[in-house]
Amino acid sequence: MDGIYSNAFQIAGSYFDVQIEFAKIEPIFDGTGNITGSERNSLQRVNLPLCIAKDLAEKLTEVITNFEENFGEIKLPRQEAADQ
Repeated sequence: MDGIYSNAFQIAGSYFDVQIEFAKIEPIFDGTGNITGSERNSLQRVNLPLCIAKDLAEKLTEVITNFEENFGEIKLPRQEAADQ
């Protein structure tokens, strides 16, 4: 199985399932190496029944809680911008 790296996602849902689209946001450079913008590239879509999505949410919460107990709070980019 090949792994993918994703730094963005989008979630959509219906009465029966949840769709998670994983994407990667990459910088766009000009000819001199300056970043002029970014582009979003869709990588993979996963459809999950709601019961599996709920189980995934619980497991992710457990993993993140354990990480933060051992290593400190994970700050989201929007949190860091608001703190400045």
